[in-house]
Amino acid sequence: MYFQTARWVSILSGIFYGRYMQKKYTNMEKEAQTYEKPIRERANLMKKYQADIKVSNEMNNLAKEMGVPNQMDKPKKPDFFRD
Repeated sequence: MYFQTARWVSILSGIFYGRYMQKKYTNMEKEAQTYEKPIRERANLMKKYQADIKVSNEMNNLAKEMGVPNQMDKPKKPDFFRD
C-alpha cells in the first residue's frame, strides 16, 4: 500500500511540476518572440533586397549582352540599411 501511494504521489507531483515548468517556459518564449520579431522582419527585408539586387544585376547583364539600351533600375534600399 505504501509503495502504491508513493507511486501515485510521484506521478501527480511530476504532472504538476511539468505544468508549472511549461507555463514558465511558454511565458519566456513569448517575451523572446516580441524581442525577435523586429529582428526577423529586418532579416527578411534584407534577404528580399539582396535577391532583388541579384535579379537586377542578372537582368542588366542580359540586357547588355543582347544590346538592349534600357536596363532595370536598382531596387530601393530598406530604410534601416546602412551604406
